[in-house]
Amino acid sequence: MFILLNLVMLYSVAKMRFAIKSMPNLFPNENLVIVHVLLSTLVSALWLVYRVYDTRNTKAHVVYLENQTTENYYAWFYSSYDAIIP
Repeated sequence: MFILLNLVMLYSVAKMRFAIKSMPNLFPNENLVIVHVLLSTLVSALWLVYRVYDTRNTKAHVVYLENQTTENYYAWFYSSYDAIIP
């Protein structure tokens, strides 16, 4: 999912760069800047949400590796299930 968003972000940056190069006064179109800012904000917010979920999963995995019990495995399993962002 994040790879797809990063590719969309890369595409928008490349499109904006080519649009800027084709303009005679070299100032970007306001719509291109707004799209770039919105995509940047979206990718940053989704990355932050992903890191929060991944941190919980990583902590549960470390606990499971230190003490491999059934309860720790279930805690890791459920945190891994929660880490999948719908």
